[in-house]
Amino acid sequence: MLTLGQLEMRALVSCENRGHYMSAFTSLTDHSAVATCFNCRHEVYVTTKPRPNEVDIGGGAIALNCKPRPEATL
Repeated sequence: MLTLGQLEMRALVSCENRGHYMSAFTSLTDHSAVATCFNCRHEVYVTTKPRPNEVDIGGGAIALNCKPRPEATL
């Protein structure tokens, strides 16, 4: 089983490969966290204790390429 930090690193690499510029992760619980793309606002979720029908890394930032909003600024 991977630690929360290991899942976060894997998630960030995957998001960056899709062109996202991600925020730092924010803890939701002791076992889960979320980060958001500054450009398109898609999120990535990680959890060390997924339910039987869940995955440990998921969200729009993992599944979709970044398409910045017109008003997005860094």
